[in-house]
Amino acid sequence: MSLSKYAILRKVKKSYKNHAYFKSIYPLLESYLDKESANSILTSAYNEYLELNERHSSDSKELRMHTKEFIFPTISIYKAIIEKTDDREGAKNIIISYAVVRATRIRILLNRVLHFPFLYLAILPIFRFMKKHFFGEKANFKSIDYQRMERSIAFDIISCPYLNYAKKYGCECITEAFCKTDEIIYSSIHKRLTFSRKMTLSSGGHCCDFKLERR
Repeated sequence: MSLSKYAILRKVKKSYKNHAYFKSIYPLLESYLDKESANSILTSAYNEYLELNERHSSDSKELRMHTKEFIFPTISIYKAIIEKTDDREGAKNIIISYAVVRATRIRILLNRVLHFPFLYLAILPIFRFMKKHFFGEKANFKSIDYQRMERSIAFDIISCPYLNYAKKYGCECITEAFCKTDEIIYSSIHKRLTFSRKMTLSSGGHCCDFKLERR
């Protein structure tokens, strides 16, 4: 390998290590496979990730917040695992396992933060703000919002960019990982907050229903 090619390879590897998603999934990949395979997969995946970002560079900034941080990293890593191992089921299991690990970390952090008295009261207003600004039509979400109540927030997602992009790139099965994230984080976020869900788009439902109530 020439010096120039070696320098390029080092630059790519450094780049993936600077992306939080790629960096944090590395230990899990190494535990399932080995160090060399994990590096090879993430290097290939990062190149795919850059191409996806370039291909969708005209997307809205609201949508790109989801694609750059979560959707495209997940798609690119899933495809790179299959390319390396020829094991679709194994690739799916790794992606779902990482989603569980990541969501559990977030839930633990939120549990610690919400341990402070009355801080849980801020959760519903924060959710309403996030729903409006980050999970609206500008981000390619379509939803049915139910009557606003002081002690709850409820809506049905009927079109989701996570599912739409996964379908577009032939990896619809990974959307299960995205849905699990919601369930793990919010199911035990605080003893005074109750999360309920009956169905998801990824499991064949006509929507992803979301309800968070304060008791």
